[in-house]
Amino acid sequence: MDVHKKAQETLLRAQLKQTLERYQKARTKFDDVMQEAKLIGLDHPDGSHAAHKAAVEFNKALREYGLALKRLGDFSAANKPETTDIQRPS
Repeated sequence: MDVHKKAQETLLRAQLKQTLERYQKARTKFDDVMQEAKLIGLDHPDGSHAAHKAAVEFNKALREYGLALKRLGDFSAANKPETTDIQRPS
């Protein structure tokens, strides 16, 4: 793999890691907000607003993580090393 492709792969892997971390934080926050909302009730304005905001952030983080994963997968598929025919033992 040439230097340019290696640098691109490194960047894509870093982006994947960053988006995974944001997704994990958003998931934790969403879970926490949902637990809190159960205590105060979703019909309470603060509970429903916090749940909505956390859901929006979670969905955005999940979408960004999915896109980063797809970009890395597409890059890897397009740049996989050529395989040689391997002789199977008889």
